[in-house]
Formats: sequence, structure tokens, C-alpha cells
Amino acid sequence: MDETQRLEALRRYEILDTTPEEAFDRVTQLAASLFAAPIAFISFIDAERQWFKSRVGMAVTETSRAAALSARTILGREVVMVPDASEDERFRDNPYVAGTPGIRFYAAAPLLTREGLSLGTLGVVDLKRRTDFSAENCKQLQTLARLVMNELDLKLELNARSRAERDLKLVNELMLAIAEAPSVNTAIETSLMVICQAVGAAHGRAWTVVGRRRHCQLVAAWGRAGSEWAQRLEQQRKAPLTLNNSLVGKVLTGNKRGVVADIAAIGGSFAAARDAAAIGLRAAICVPVRQNNRNFALNFMFEQAPPDIERVADRIEELAEKVRPVLSRKLAEERITLLQSVVLHADDAVMVVEIDDAFPETAGMRIVYASPAMTRMTGYALDELYGRSPNLVWSAEPQAATVAGLYATLEGGQAARLELACGRKNGTNFWADISAVPVADNVTGDRRFIAILRDMTERRRLEQALRQSESTFRLLFSRNPIPMWAYDVESLRILEVNNAAVEQYGYSRDAFLAMTLEDIAPAEPAPPRAGERRVIPAFGRLGFCRHRKADGSEITVDAVSHRLEFHGHHAAIMAALDVTEQKRAEEEIRRAKEAAEAASRAKTELLANMSHELRTPLNAIIGFSEIMQAGLFGPLGADRYDGYVADIRHSAGHLLTVITDILDLAKIEANSFRLEEGVVAPREVIASALRLVKPRADGAGVGLRYDRLHEEVAVKVDETALKRVLINLLANAVKFSAPGGVVVVRSAFDAQGGFAISVSDQGIGMAPEEIPIALTPFRQVNSGLQRKYEGTGLGLPIAKELVEMHGGTLTIDSAPGQGTTVTILLPAARVMAAA
Repeated sequence: MDETQRLEALRRYEILDTTPEEAFDRVTQLAASLFAAPIAFISFIDAERQWFKSRVGMAVTETSRAAALSARTILGREVVMVPDASEDERFRDNPYVAGTPGIRFYAAAPLLTREGLSLGTLGVVDLKRRTDFSAENCKQLQTLARLVMNELDLKLELNARSRAERDLKLVNELMLAIAEAPSVNTAIETSLMVICQAVGAAHGRAWTVVGRRRHCQLVAAWGRAGSEWAQRLEQQRKAPLTLNNSLVGKVLTGNKRGVVADIAAIGGSFAAARDAAAIGLRAAICVPVRQNNRNFALNFMFEQAPPDIERVADRIEELAEKVRPVLSRKLAEERITLLQSVVLHADDAVMVVEIDDAFPETAGMRIVYASPAMTRMTGYALDELYGRSPNLVWSAEPQAATVAGLYATLEGGQAARLELACGRKNGTNFWADISAVPVADNVTGDRRFIAILRDMTERRRLEQALRQSESTFRLLFSRNPIPMWAYDVESLRILEVNNAAVEQYGYSRDAFLAMTLEDIAPAEPAPPRAGERRVIPAFGRLGFCRHRKADGSEITVDAVSHRLEFHGHHAAIMAALDVTEQKRAEEEIRRAKEAAEAASRAKTELLANMSHELRTPLNAIIGFSEIMQAGLFGPLGADRYDGYVADIRHSAGHLLTVITDILDLAKIEANSFRLEEGVVAPREVIASALRLVKPRADGAGVGLRYDRLHEEVAVKVDETALKRVLINLLANAVKFSAPGGVVVVRSAFDAQGGFAISVSDQGIGMAPEEIPIALTPFRQVNSGLQRKYEGTGLGLPIAKELVEMHGGTLTIDSAPGQGTTVTILLPAARVMAAA
């Protein structure tokens, strides 16, 4: 038998040093009973020791392998039976035979894997000589040994399935994290974080080759916050590693993973390794990843070398391979998103037309896509355009020859550009500059063309106006109520100005004509270098600009510029509408909003401070009233005083509860309430809450019941907060229940794996329109001086806030006269263990 294979099989079963298990204990008890043996055991033989998984009649948990009788049993495949070990030369010198406890009878069956490897033994021992152990008993012992192996195989399969499920969950989390990442770099950082957490690495870095393939540049990184290595991150970004003096460079150039179990050992070869060893890093694994024709290296650093570092490296490569296609998709998504953003937000309209003779009703063409700008341009809704002929957009009949020429050019596989008269849904016309490109799918054979339409109506109108007489242009230009001027595109010198601009800016006409656009626009914070002219767009929407008036003051204008030919100049006409007052009003609105928010914060802080100040004297009142009621310093002297003291204590306690609720609500509103989370069993929290509410329920004649399902569940919550929520819900249920009623606490899982706890009563109930009131702070259903039930109206709102701080929900189901059920649902992410 190959000892290496045997030990590897034993490690694979992961049975050594595990806790006792009932399945194995039942086998040893059965063996002891069946064979009337005082001692029975299941043992496994490691390289140096014998370890007992289950034992009857013995206290020792392990022995050395040299002293183990079973060390001989695992050498064969049959039962080893020794009537008297003291007379057997193989065992007579064994310390457990020659000494204490003085073993005589020994029978054991090897625990064989399907491959025939012996992991250990199932044995029975007696301290007296026995000759009654028959061949049938040996078969029975072998059968029990097979039962042990069946249980081991089942555990192995379950462990493998559990690991597979964990791996699947990890990969799903990795895929989801990458898919939800806003950018490729964030996706890589997320991948590094998930892989580091999966394999126990302290840091992860992603590198690529730059500088004519001479250096390694850091592109993404993740590390535990606060560590010294994380603090060196910016230094690494600015100082790339060299290819020939780093483990990363070796992996990038050789395209083969690098595994270093002891970083200090390679410190003489790589400077980066010396730095890593100096701050306590002990091991490194670097794997190559090729993505979109680029080489990357993922480098993971460990503070302690993994026991099986090669297996960890295999795991990292497996996860990296999972990351690669998703990153490729992420890159493609970024490009698609960019193109989509361009199409959706461009002023020009985009239309995709499918060409197919199977559409005779649309002349063999139909629109299959139109951008939102097409709706703005034509007035047609998108669903009115889809499936229609493009002739709906451009008037085909009056310009039939032009349209036919467009289609012929596209059918010939050539791009075309021309201007066509187009029609809007309301019957008006506009001119469009159309750029059309044919697109053919070589796989499906589909034929399409993409047309980009730019509304040229305004440009054509301006061109027509410019072709009119100079006097007509001056008349229209000079009397326009919008300030306008024409300027040379190259020199930026003002060529003409209208009366509205002279009036708005305060310059005379002659002063305007002696200026350039740079004289009107204030200097930039960082002016261009000497000899350079500041670039000013010659046409299009310029947005909001700062312009200087003749008196030195500045105004904010909304500027638009369009090209035109003016007296032989390549010029543009600019319109500048004064929006200074509008911007000032917007700024005042913003300041008012900030002031309102500051006032709200001040209110919350004042509320919290007042609650603190009120609680301090109340604690003293409650304390002294308790002393007086208990009579610690003698009786009060009259029974009536006892009643008064009880009333003082009750009122002060009620007021303290109110103030505490107000303080907690203020903390929640001020975002200063912090959860102290831990893993707790809900059944214990529910039981504690029931104990605290029981005296109140007994006094009201209301019964309490808990279904005690899902007692094995554990959740990650703030135990105090959860208990407070449950106490509040139970107290409300008792308060609004009639004597003889029953309050029931139930637990359940929802379809997404979330854990729900509900509190149901048979009390007065609420109408649907009253539920929002009950969840509003300081509001109560049936509020007023004559209301029957006292309270502040803070309990349910605070409970709802505490549940939502855990990422959960609080819902109320109620009907008048039928009772109320309040359910809190904790998300599946907070369920740590469940059946």
C-alpha cells in the first residue's frame, strides 16, 4: 500500500481532530454491545499518531503510531483478531499490552476506501483472553467498518457539495460585483477584493505593461485599510516596477504564474520583494491574465504563507479565469454605454432603416430604430415611427428623383450626404442635412442603413437672409430685441453690432467695432501662454458665459453662435441673452434650501440636547422616589404619601421613557445612532422580550404565546435594538388587547431567504388609513385629551427606523375589531445559519 496515497486520502476526508459525531458513536456503542467488549473504538492512523474519532470504555484520545495496535491492522484488508495479545509476538511488547491497561483480546477491521486504501480501524478490545470471537463475528465487524466508511464517504460528498456551493456563491458574488461596478477599474478592484477575501490574501494588485514594454504600471489595487502596504499605494502608482527586477515583470513577460512561499528568500533578486518582506509580508502569488489583447498580472500578497500555496495558486487562477470574460463584457458595456449616451443626448437625430422587399406596404423599407432627438425634430412619437417608411419623414414625392438617388447610392454600398425637405407631424416642414451609411450583416444577410439628420432649417433661413439685401439684413439685425453682434471667426474682431447689444453692454457702436470677443469676456483664471490665442467656439450653443460691460461690471449671459458669411469674412453671429437676475435667483434659492437644512439639523441637535438635560433630573426623581417608596430611611408617616410616591415614580418613569424615545429618535434623524452588531439567536431575544412583557400581560389578563419554530436560526443584528423593537411590539399588542386575548409571536422565512418575526394580537385593530398615522412620530390613532390609551406615538416609528437601519422592513396588517399583525423582515444577508 502506498503510504503517500493513504495519507493524502486521509487528509481528503478531513476527519482528523474533528468533534465527536453521533453517527460514529452509535457504531462504537453497537460494536461494544454486539461483541460484549468493554472497549470499542474508531481510530485513524496519521503519519505519526493514532487518533480516536469515537471510543467506548477508554479515556485516551490519541496515541503514537508506534504504540498503536491498529498500525498493523491497516497493512492488510482483513480483520485482525488476537485472542491473547500477550502471547502474540507481534503485540506482546506493546506498552498497552505489557503495561497499563493490559490489553489481551484485540479484534479490528480496517477502514478501506473505494480505492482500497486503509485510513484506520474499527476495533474492540478486552482485558481478558477470549476465544469466542467467531468467523461470523469477523464478518459482522467488517460490516460495521463498511458502515463507518459509508458515513465518511457521505461526509466527503457533503463537504464537496458544500465547497462547490460556496465556490458557486463566491463566483456569483464576484460576477455580480463586477457587473454592478460603475467602471472597468472599479470592477478590477472589486475582483481583487473578492479574490483576496476568498484566499486569505492581505493585498491584491493588478499590473500591466507600459513604456514600450519596459515597465509594469499599477492599474488597480485593494488592501485592508490602515495597513502599511496600503499606505504605499500612491507611491506605487507613481513609480512603476521594472520588468527585469520584479516578480510581476517576470510573470508579465513569461506569461506563467509565479509562486513565492518565502518572500525574504527572493529579496536579493527583486527590490520590491525586499520592501514587502520589510513590512511583514511572507508569501506572494502572481498570475497572468490576458484581456482584450493586453497582458495583466494579478499579484496577491500574504502575511502568512498558505499551508498548500500551490493549491491556493490554482484557486486564484480559477477565479481569475472567471473574472476575464466578465471584464471583457464590462469593457464592451462601457463602450456601448458611451455610444448610447452619444446617440441619446445628441441634438442630431439617428434613424436605422431596414431594407427588405418583404415590406411592400412601406416600399421595401421600414424604420426599426429612432433616437429621442427624432421625436423632438419631427413631432412623431417613437412608436409612430417604428415600422413606417422613412418617406414619412422626408417628403418623397416632390423630391422623388433626389430620394431615389439616395436609395440607389445606399443599395450600391456607398455612403451618401444631402439635404432634403422633411415634414413634421403637425404639417410644417424643415430642412435636414442627412448623412446615410449602409450597413450589411454578412451572417444574417440583413440590409440596413443608418441616417443621421441635422435640422438645417435655421441655417438655411440665415443663408437666405444673408442673400437678401444688406439693408434688409441690417433692419432685422439692428432692431432685434436680443443683443447680437457679428465677429470674424479667426481674429475674433467684432464686425457688426445691433442696438440691443449697445444698450445692454453700455459701449458705443464705434467702441464695439474696435473690440474683439476677448475684450468682452473676462480673463480666464489661467490665461494662455504667450503667443497663444484663447479658443472661442465659432458656432453652436455656448451655454452660460461671463461678459464685461462698459462700466466694468460683469453679467451672466446665455450665448448662442452661428456661422455666416459677412462681407467676405468667415464670421459668426452671436446672440447673448442676459440671465444675471435668473442666476442670482437660483443662487438665492440654493442658499435658502441650505439654510432650511441647517435649521432642521439645529432642531434635531436641540432636541437631543434637551432630552439629555431632562433625563438627568428625572433619574434623580426616580431614584429618590424608589428610596422613599422602599422606606430605606423610615416610613413616610401616612398611607396617602405612599400613594403619592408611587404616582411620582410611575409618572417620572413614564416621562423618562418618553424622553429616551425622543433622544433615540433625534439620534436616528441626526444619523448618530450606531448599531452594535453581532451574531445572535432570535429565539433568545424573543424569549427575553417575552419575559420582560409578561408581568404587564398578566396584569392585563392577556396571554403570550411563541411558536418556537426556527430555533436554530442565527442572525447578525444589534441585539439591544432587536429586543427593543420586539418589546415595543409586544407592549403595544398587550395594551390594545382585551382581557382574555392572546398575543402570538411567530417566525418564518420568505421566498428570498429573509427571516421574519411577526407579533399578532386580537385587539382593537386599525383602519388602513390609520396605519401611516401610527408610523408617524408624535402621532397616534384616536389622539386627543380623551384618548383611552396613553403613549407618545414614538414606539412604532422608532421600531421601524431600527429595523430599516438593519436593511429590513416593518409592515402592519390590521383591521378594526380584528386585531393587528406587525411583521419585521430581516434581509437574507443577515441570516447566518438556518435549517
